[in-house]
Amino acid sequence: MFKIAKLYGLSVNQLCELNGVNRNKSLIVGRKLRIK
Repeated sequence: MFKIAKLYGLSVNQLCELNGVNRNKSLIVGRKLRIK
């Protein structure tokens, strides 16, 4: 998630909050993420 967040100018925490995910768990392949 760090690389995705960095690519879009967000922190990992912001990316997690936008998508309702826990930063300590793995993402599921194919899951769509909200960026902004």
